[in-house]
Amino acid sequence: MKGPLRQLAVTVMEDDNAAFRWAVAELSPDDTWTVVQEGRSRHRSYHEAMAEGLRRLQAMVPDLDDGPRKDTGPAEQAGGRKPTASFGFGFGLPKYRASGSD
Repeated sequence: MKGPLRQLAVTVMEDDNAAFRWAVAELSPDDTWTVVQEGRSRHRSYHEAMAEGLRRLQAMVPDLDDGPRKDTGPAEQAGGRKPTASFGFGFGLPKYRASGSD
């Protein structure tokens, strides 16, 4: 049986040095956001950080057609999908120079 859809969002933060970092946050039933994953590396642009955050969100979802579900079974509990070079949200893999590993 499918669990309820998780309410996940990607956000980008800018630090004092004009560097950007991504985070994936989840909306709780009490309407507060909790960060569930965040990048440690700094990116030179908002675009790079957002693209990396979306790629990480994609890796959290075992089936992109079904979406991220709560309590869907062992595959999700083990960490979801393995990251791939392909981008599954329908607009292609962005081309950018990585500024470091996360």
